Amino acid sequence: MDTLNLTTFDDFILVGLTEDNVFQSILFVLFLIIYTCSFLSNLGMIILISAYHYLQAPMYFFLSHLSLIDLSYSSTITPKMLSDLISDKKFISFEACASQMFLFAMFATSESFLVTVMAYDRYVAICQPLVYHSTMNKLTCWGLVYGVYLVSFLASITHTITIFIFPLCGSNKINHFYCDIPPLLKLTCVYSYARKLVVFCYHL
Repeated sequence: MDTLNLTTFDDFILVGLTEDNVFQSILFVLFLIIYTCSFLSNLGMIILISAYHYLQAPMYFFLSHLSLIDLSYSSTITPKMLSDLISDKKFISFEACASQMFLFAMFATSESFLVTVMAYDRYVAICQPLVYHSTMNKLTCWGLVYGVYLVSFLASITHTITIFIFPLCGSNKINHFYCDIPPLLKLTCVYSYARKLVVFCYHL
């Protein structure tokens, strides 16, 4: 099989969840309701925690960032997925695909790290209550959150660059409803071992 340079494709085709028009309409309504409820609940949580001074404890501070991350990564995928469900043209540009992969990976990774930070916060609160407020002060909380975003950014940009420097072979159809690493790897001209290595590193 001939190796194609990745610049051969200006865009990709997202195969999506189904090709049945009736089922697509049902899924559109269902996912729109779920996304709207999720968006409003997370936004409400952020506004509520920001508005009331007695919710400024570290636990609520981290919870507001968890809501922000959840809102962000669902918004990275869902609007495009919804538009594809009611459109016959399911194209996504090369740049938009790379951006979607990067943002989703960054926010998903951020969520995992932030949950770990929240677990550490509860550990200090339970096991070291006398020094909790001095240990989990405002500077420490912001430092932990910035650390979460920085590590997630570096990990995500590394994965995205790794995927998109691989040359592509043949089809530009992504067998998924968004640009994710495993389906994009199937379009690359790399050995199965390299594919497995990338997927393994992605799930670390």
